[in-house]
Amino acid sequence: MRILSQTATAQGDEALWLTELETVCAMYAAADCYGATNSYGTISLANAVIDAGIKFQGKPHSAAGDAATTALLWKKIEKKEHQRSVAADYRERKLAEKRTLEAAQDAQPNVLNKREREAVQALKRFTDAVLEGKTIELTNVELGQLKKMGINLEFVAASDVEVTVRGKSSAFTRFIAQAHVYTLSGTPYRCYMPWQVKELKQRKSKR
Repeated sequence: MRILSQTATAQGDEALWLTELETVCAMYAAADCYGATNSYGTISLANAVIDAGIKFQGKPHSAAGDAATTALLWKKIEKKEHQRSVAADYRERKLAEKRTLEAAQDAQPNVLNKREREAVQALKRFTDAVLEGKTIELTNVELGQLKKMGINLEFVAASDVEVTVRGKSSAFTRFIAQAHVYTLSGTPYRCYMPWQVKELKQRKSKR
């Protein structure tokens, strides 16, 4: 850059575009990549070529030869730096995974009481039944406990549904266990989940 600027000045050209260029010194980049070989903290082109394992392009110490060799050296440096970056990212990712695992091992597990544990197990049964299209079996106690835990499972009786969402018209069979009304206990009935219902039946008002 200094030589270009001096040459332009000698020719009466301000060459202001030179000040807008973002440049990187290939010599310092080579020193960072392969290590300095002198007390100035730099490395010669000849030594960098040897360390990079490349061949000199053209005649040494000629403008064309040095430029072509520097370009080839730069490509080699970029490739090595990319490999370093990939390796560093891999090491950082593995270290993060290790820290996460250690933190999980050190953390105290959530302590559930008997009813909460039974409710979570019931939730698993529910999701399995929905995924497999099987009969949903939940007790009112389990539903109540899930609601206390912030999980509110709602059902809509098939007899109350006028229109279902397109493609979601298959009703589930829910098995009522431990119902408040004794005659209903153990009775299966068809129902929908709220996300399946588009429109409910209009109830006739009593006069």
